[in-house]
Amino acid sequence: PGIVIIAFIGISKGNYHNGSMEENKDCKKSDHDIFAQGFCGLFLVKRIDQRDGSMIDFGILIEFRKEEKMNSKNTKRIENYKEFFTKEYLMGPNSLRLLGEMLEKYPLKEGSRVMDLGCGMGITSMFLAKEAKVNVFATDLWISATQNAENFMKWNVEDRIIPIHADANDLPYAHEYFDAIVSIDAFHYFAAKKGVFEEKILPFLKKDGVLVVAMPGLKEELNEEQTEAMLDWFEGNKDDLDTFHSRKWWLELFADNDEYEVVLDLDLDCFNEAWQDWFESGHKYGIKDKKYFDRGLGEYLSFIGIVIRRKK
Repeated sequence: PGIVIIAFIGISKGNYHNGSMEENKDCKKSDHDIFAQGFCGLFLVKRIDQRDGSMIDFGILIEFRKEEKMNSKNTKRIENYKEFFTKEYLMGPNSLRLLGEMLEKYPLKEGSRVMDLGCGMGITSMFLAKEAKVNVFATDLWISATQNAENFMKWNVEDRIIPIHADANDLPYAHEYFDAIVSIDAFHYFAAKKGVFEEKILPFLKKDGVLVVAMPGLKEELNEEQTEAMLDWFEGNKDDLDTFHSRKWWLELFADNDEYEVVLDLDLDCFNEAWQDWFESGHKYGIKDKKYFDRGLGEYLSFIGIVIRRKK
């Protein structure tokens, strides 16, 4: 039997809206060139069956992706921050990996004014200042502004970051003040209800500004058995469980709005690495979470990335 090698271009996972991969039939790039980042190339090997001349899949010979080069670059960049992969700084799955991947998919303009909403211990704010070269308002409810200010001085980024102690439901900023709002592993805690984003967060974005979100979620909405397993993980707290939803659920929440549009949605590739960093951080909750993942809980979960642009 002979073999045939077939090469073609495909599209990697994730949906890019408005002049990009999902909707644009002419294959035009978006403003941030994110369309090009979604291409992949595949070489498939087919074997010709001598009996009837049909072609049978023999296997994948080579697979390459532009995304893989990006992810490799992002991984190397993230590794420069390994000193922060500890229980002293992580408050959940590694937020630096989530943020790094989102910035690769949707870069922010250098010099932008950015709110880091739910910044925790401030490591995402530091990353934004150093890597994206933006000016950051590090905003958190659980960590004091004084504590974060001390960290920023220690990390020599105090000239690019202003620490703020505030509740996401009562933000103290002027309307249309920010070029971007970034929320990593936090947005689901306060915005998983209809109207919250529109009333409490959107007003602070400039026209044409963007919200960049990365958060834990579900691959699909849960069935009864999965709900029981998740409730056990959350120690019976249904309010916490109600913050976890699928990407489809979030897109339906943001659908059909005249003030903004979703320009990117995807499941992040760094799922395993972000969780593994958390498990290895030494944090007591990371140790607890690993026990549930060992029982298969991670099969239900994903990290969801969404970018929303406020219309002009």
